[in-house]
Amino acid sequence: DTERAYSNLNAMSEGRYVQHFPMFWYHLAKAAYDANDKNAALRYYNRFEKENIEIFRYDRTAVDAYKGKITLLCETETAQNKTEIISKLQFIEKNKTSWNDYYFCEYLYHLVQFLF
Repeated sequence: DTERAYSNLNAMSEGRYVQHFPMFWYHLAKAAYDANDKNAALRYYNRFEKENIEIFRYDRTAVDAYKGKITLLCETETAQNKTEIISKLQFIEKNKTSWNDYYFCEYLYHLVQFLF
């Protein structure tokens, strides 16, 4: 149940034990997006970015988080979103772990040209 998962994770977000744990913010953002709370999902993806430290060469969680954030940013077409989308796509290209990441980047590069 996506609504229940979202409400449970959201209730935990005030606890001090999860404040600096990037995986928690990723899962909370994903649950918020699944529950159709897109403003909260974007806020939680931003929190993930704040807490995530790039220490791994191929960070699968960061790639998935940026893909989710790009999906949200594509819904509002502004010039600021375009630059952020491009920078996230460049990160995904550096940290790609599957061919799906290539396809995602290629599709979004073409989409960004037409949207903005």
